[in-house]
Amino acid sequence: MSKPTSRTSRQTLALVISAVLGTSAVTVTAQGPSAGTAHDHHHMMDVVTAAQPVGGHDQHAGHQAAAQQHEGHEHHAALLSQKGYLRTETGYLVPDVLLTNQDGERVSLRQLLAGPKPVLLNYIFTSCTTICPVLSASFAQTQRSLGDEANKVRLVSISIDPEQDTPTRLRDYAQRFRAAEGWELLTGSREDIVAVQKAFDAFRGDKMNHIPVTFIHVADDSPWIRLEGFPSADELVSEYRRQMKQSRASAAQTGSVAVADAAGS
Repeated sequence: MSKPTSRTSRQTLALVISAVLGTSAVTVTAQGPSAGTAHDHHHMMDVVTAAQPVGGHDQHAGHQAAAQQHEGHEHHAALLSQKGYLRTETGYLVPDVLLTNQDGERVSLRQLLAGPKPVLLNYIFTSCTTICPVLSASFAQTQRSLGDEANKVRLVSISIDPEQDTPTRLRDYAQRFRAAEGWELLTGSREDIVAVQKAFDAFRGDKMNHIPVTFIHVADDSPWIRLEGFPSADELVSEYRRQMKQSRASAAQTGSVAVADAAGS
């Protein structure tokens, strides 16, 4: 993707965060990131398959503004300042629980995530003023970046503060981020929400200790892609399309093997 397109999406992300947080502190720079910042990578363990840079100074400005809104939470401030994200491939057993979406409809999480549409999943809560606005703004921009393809992808945000996050509050939150059709925001009982977090290795004991993590799943026979950190909308779209390409290639290979087996029988 060209630099102007990537820069525009990062500017939009910063503006969305600014509007949601009610602050004018977000600085949008018209210049691209410097060579020393745009391509920084983490050193990772062998289990990590890739690391990608978070988009330039303007997105970091959005992170800094969000951090200022939640003084005293040094852990979250440190997360907001990190560069890049950790990418791993793994498998998860989705709990068979019923959750409630922003329209008050009961939803089977297992069926929702195992449906025919590829899924992008994250965890948020509506009163969060640090990492959640960044994650949600990235989802909002991802929907826009996908264009006509957006109706083929399901976005799911699960609240980790079910006592406070009623369907009404989730609906208001969705409106703040201009969520389009296909973005489900879910709440439920404390027991079910904890079970879902644990199933995805995202439970940290308390909502104030939550981590920025996004999951991508494109097909039943594909692994879950776990992205820890703050991938930009462009990077989420890139990860999604990369997985779709691999899934199609795998399906084509499987079909070729099946045809060859049938011919040889």
